[in-house]
Amino acid sequence: MKLTTLSVPTARLVELGMFPARFFRHNASLEVLQAFRLGGDDLTLLVRIHRKGRGPTEREVERQGAELRERYGLRHFELLSSDPQAREYTVLLRVSMTEGMGEMAHRLGADLLPAQPFVVREADTLISFYATDAQVARVRELLPLLGLEYRVVRARRVAKEVQGPLGALTERQRHLLQLAQRLGYFETPARTDLAHIAAIAGVSKAAVSKQLRTAERKILTSLIGETP
Repeated sequence: MKLTTLSVPTARLVELGMFPARFFRHNASLEVLQAFRLGGDDLTLLVRIHRKGRGPTEREVERQGAELRERYGLRHFELLSSDPQAREYTVLLRVSMTEGMGEMAHRLGADLLPAQPFVVREADTLISFYATDAQVARVRELLPLLGLEYRVVRARRVAKEVQGPLGALTERQRHLLQLAQRLGYFETPARTDLAHIAAIAGVSKAAVSKQLRTAERKILTSLIGETP
């Protein structure tokens, strides 16, 4: 298993409809902290946005939510935290996969494990993923077919057990667990509830509850073993 980081031109991602060019009028970069494909053609993204200049306050961002959804074609926009002095904002987004995004996901396959960093800057974008040698070879073969020039920034071998206890989970269970954790579901007091998570994921509250309970049981079993 290899951890590979590639650099690709952001301009080409804009041409493929994967990223709006107007984003860089006021923002310097976007870092994808996590990406979830929870159902249908929607993609849920947890991102950190770094502004070029002074950013708006949390109240101003919340007031602009509807405008931002329309401007960038978002299905969901939710500000999770902000640091105006550092000009950083952590946001939860849900977007519909464009034709370019869908084609890339189909060609590259769903078995690649995304990793950090995944940073979109005005000039270039850093894409990182865990993959076998065969998968890396497939990526390097397919990117030119998609019109994406690339440069290998880093490639190093890592242990296969990169996911640790999460390795026992299905992709859907892992994504829902990570989403719940990011939203503060496991904090005391909780900062969100099952209904909110279900609305974001596009599934029922009962389905989220069942998946989270199953994920928790699998993780505990991997750490302390089966109960007698």
